[in-house]
Amino acid sequence: MTITEEQKLIYLKEKLEIKKYLKLIQELGNDTSKIELILTKIEQELMQSIDESYQNLSAEELTNNLLKDGRIEWCYRNAITKLDKVKNLIQEEYNNAIKKDGFYHEIDNNMKTIKNRIKDVTEENLTITIELMISLLFSIKNIDKSKEYLANQIYKLTYQVIKLELIYKRKSILLEEVKKSDLNTINVEKYLLEEIQSLDLSKNENEKIKIRYNELKTKGLDNNFLDDELLNLLKFHNHKKDLSTLEKKLVIQVQDLEQQQKEIKDKKIRKNNLEKELEEVSINKKRIQNHLIRHITLIIGQLALVITTMIGANAISKKVSTINYVSEHKTTYDINKDEVKKEQKEIWLKRILTLTDSRILKQYNPWYDKETEENGLLSHDYYQEVLTYDLSSLNYEDIRDYASINLEDYTPSVTEEKSDYIHIEDVYQEPQYIITEIHYDLDNIYQKQNNLLYGILLAISEVGALSLEIFLLNNRFQIRLRCIKTAIESLQKQKEEQIELEKELYELNQTLSLIENNHEILQNNLLEELKYLPASNNQELNKVKRKIKENTISKK
Repeated sequence: MTITEEQKLIYLKEKLEIKKYLKLIQELGNDTSKIELILTKIEQELMQSIDESYQNLSAEELTNNLLKDGRIEWCYRNAITKLDKVKNLIQEEYNNAIKKDGFYHEIDNNMKTIKNRIKDVTEENLTITIELMISLLFSIKNIDKSKEYLANQIYKLTYQVIKLELIYKRKSILLEEVKKSDLNTINVEKYLLEEIQSLDLSKNENEKIKIRYNELKTKGLDNNFLDDELLNLLKFHNHKKDLSTLEKKLVIQVQDLEQQQKEIKDKKIRKNNLEKELEEVSINKKRIQNHLIRHITLIIGQLALVITTMIGANAISKKVSTINYVSEHKTTYDINKDEVKKEQKEIWLKRILTLTDSRILKQYNPWYDKETEENGLLSHDYYQEVLTYDLSSLNYEDIRDYASINLEDYTPSVTEEKSDYIHIEDVYQEPQYIITEIHYDLDNIYQKQNNLLYGILLAISEVGALSLEIFLLNNRFQIRLRCIKTAIESLQKQKEEQIELEKELYELNQTLSLIENNHEILQNNLLEELKYLPASNNQELNKVKRKIKENTISKK
């Protein structure tokens, strides 16, 4: 086989491979006419160049096969180079076609999923359906003009889902998403107008639709038929099954409303009873308090000595329990973060005899992992070396100035800390330096009462006073004291009962408020639904409609 025949064979193989890709692209529904024209042109240029090669050869050169083959070989090489470029172009075209096919396949799957879901709608699956529908709307901008029918299917499906959303959720998130784009609005609106045209607007059942439609038409250029009220009037058209489902749901809502009304009535009765009980408790408390005051008044004179003793004991207890305090001012400077923190607390001078100002610098070296063996088991622990420098001999006004000293002039105390776990924020590569300065304000020592010591001393004094009471007081005093004790216990019970009643009343009011609010919301939602609900054979709903109508007429 000559070199020319080899080049011719390579050319044919390249050409066949390109045609194979062309067929695959065509099967994916893409146009290949431009590339086919390029292939035809390369073929024509090859034949033309071979003819020209023969024409340019002299009679003597035509007899030289080697020269002839060389020129024809060059023609094929040139054509193969052009085919290589086309091959790269068509492979890229094929990859794009595969991606586009996957894109359309995903759109088809999503549309099938949505169509299956809306056959048997629930409030739960409707949420997922809306999310899928919004993603389909976003995908329209990437659909080719040749697939425009897909975009129309998406818009039609969008209109159906908007109506279902209004049926089951009363408001449409999808509708708001559509209104963000004029293009989406126009295309979805088209199916609304088609539906209106399919209706006989002269019928009484379509009277409200006709009125609203005509109102919107009068707006002229500002008109937008994707109107909430018009959509609500149209939403049940071609959705009889969903209307039946909604009617059943509304019947349950009516029953819930009736149950809530009964519950509200019962709770209001209980509220009135609680208020009466509280009033009785208040009267009893006043009666017991008067009884208590009468007995207390009779024995005030006899208690004078005890009171005087307790007042004296209280004064002594206060004096003895008074303790000296001083303020401790602590300043911390984190050198690595350049962060200064200050805090202040009280120090009890009786507990701390010697207080001196101090300044220390701590150097925290990075944690390192050490492997240890215990009972034949390997474990990993983290260790950190901490160097503490005493800088008390220095006294700078600004704590930051201590960061500039030469630590080599000081001898630190060294400790090692251990941990089986360290937080990520504690991992660092360089040593961390913390300076702590503590100052005691010894020029301003102040006094405060120690409540614990005061309580102990006061308890001791009360025991003494009680002993004096037992020794001095007579039987009549003891009887009156028992009366007072009984009155106090009775008063305490009344207070506890009052607290429980007030607590129950508070909780009842809260519950009642929630039920009434929920009742009002549920009632308003029901009225809104019934406003757009077409004629129904459901007696429960018709009864509610009549009540609403009667109530409206009576208000007028």
